[in-house]
Amino acid sequence: HSFQILFPLLNNNGVYICEDTHTSYWANFGGALRGDTFIEFAKKLVDELHYQHIDQGAEELSPQFRNLIKGIHFYDSMVVFEKRKTGWSIWSMRGEEEDNRK
Repeated sequence: HSFQILFPLLNNNGVYICEDTHTSYWANFGGALRGDTFIEFAKKLVDELHYQHIDQGAEELSPQFRNLIKGIHFYDSMVVFEKRKTGWSIWSMRGEEEDNRK
């Protein structure tokens, strides 16, 4: 996906918008429900967004975008990603401070 190349290059606090995501469900575009599509890729990134709260199974996640995503918003035919300001710490729900630069 172009997302994998371009999102890391986006300025801190920038926004990446992917439109026409409804085609992820259209067979004539190679799409399908639960198929290998951008929508399914984006859904997996929700787990990365919440990785610090996962008690079991976090080792299965790929940390490529873990510290870059501030928010993901799904709209009809569009997914919007907000890039976080890098290098700042977050406080997990478990009360452990984690450094996003890892």
